[in-house]
Amino acid sequence: NSRNREKGGQDVSSENPFLLDETEQQQQQVNLDNFYLNEEEKKEAVSIVPESSTPSKAAASSDSAPAWSRGEVKADTRIQEIERKERELAEREAAIQRREAEQRQQGSGGAQASYDKSKKNWPSCMPLVHYDLRNDIPEQQQGLVKTGFYCWLIAEAGYALNLLVMFLMLVTGSGVKFSTFLFTCMATGAGIPLSWICWFQALYNLAQTDSGIFANLKFFFHFSFHLLFCALAFLSPPIIGDFNAGLFQMIYEFEKEGGIHKFFGFLCLMNTLIWLACGLLSLWVLQWTFRNFRSGGGIEATQQAGASALIAAKASMNTFGSMATSQKPSVYHEDTFNLITCFFPREKLIFPSSGAKLRKKNDRRRGREEEEETATEGRARLGGALVEGVEGMTGKRVSEVPLMAGLGPSYAPRAPKTSRLSKEEETKVDALQFLMNAARSKAASNKTANEDIQRKEE
Repeated sequence: NSRNREKGGQDVSSENPFLLDETEQQQQQVNLDNFYLNEEEKKEAVSIVPESSTPSKAAASSDSAPAWSRGEVKADTRIQEIERKERELAEREAAIQRREAEQRQQGSGGAQASYDKSKKNWPSCMPLVHYDLRNDIPEQQQGLVKTGFYCWLIAEAGYALNLLVMFLMLVTGSGVKFSTFLFTCMATGAGIPLSWICWFQALYNLAQTDSGIFANLKFFFHFSFHLLFCALAFLSPPIIGDFNAGLFQMIYEFEKEGGIHKFFGFLCLMNTLIWLACGLLSLWVLQWTFRNFRSGGGIEATQQAGASALIAAKASMNTFGSMATSQKPSVYHEDTFNLITCFFPREKLIFPSSGAKLRKKNDRRRGREEEEETATEGRARLGGALVEGVEGMTGKRVSEVPLMAGLGPSYAPRAPKTSRLSKEEETKVDALQFLMNAARSKAASNKTANEDIQRKEE
């Protein structure tokens, strides 16, 4: 600026060595435009000489030039374009997720509204029971329930094959009695529905309730009977298991001669293998269930429940024990009393069922004791008064009087077992009363005589 003021406002563009004139600027622009052209296009473009005298052509060439040559090039167009596309994709993905969430919510609501857990859907040909593993059972428990379902199917196949073999052996006269076949029919007719209702439904509900204590105990109880029957059907021992076509029946059939017996032996072998597979798979299901029960804290919860039950029982015993007396319960409760005192030792224990009877008995006993105490006190007072009266009247000790020999100085009435007096005691009491009356009359006459003597002396 100071230099411009010294030049007096002269043009300084001619003195700047970095400024190009108009012709050089046009040539540089042409070279920049031809930078991305191949060799032939460059030759054709070089032959064209821009005319600096025509401003319209220069303007036209400047308008047709690329944007970056006109100063409109951005720093990083490709990165900005990628960022823009990423933002668009993120927005589209968020919109898609929102729509999927809404559709999922609507679908689940409709499914819950239309889904009925009591609807029978198995088997599909003729629905008899409800079985929906995917919708009813959590994913982590589906493997257990599926294994239990396969075990149940094997057991049903064993029931059916056992009934078929025993029926064929009955009609062919192979040693099966009609009563034995009736037991087979009863076992099959009861085993098929009860196995579904008792132990498989217990397992099904167990998986739904997430290893509850009651559900586990119910399953273990019913499943133990299923395991016992698997062992019985597998062995089919004589007398108690001859209604099954198992191991012993297979041995008997193979020992007999004849093709029909060999055929029955083969059927018994198939039935034995089926029940063996059912038993082994049942043991696996039992181990799986017990492992889940133990890992879920079921053993600790069962112990706590047992401890709580014992505490509640002890509290109830303390409540009823407050009414107890030192008398031990009757013989009817002797065994129960000994059993309970092993866990809850008490000196005084009473049972709710016998509480009213014992209270009445104790009331009667206390009444008798009060009557005995009253009678004893009365006899003691009466005896003491009579002894004094007899000694004062006769001037002798009571022990010296023949009738009063039992009322010496050591006379100390004791409480008898009953409130009634014996005949000997009644006789002594009557005699003492007579003597007391005589002593009173004698004392009164002596007093009167003494008063007369005193008056005469006066």
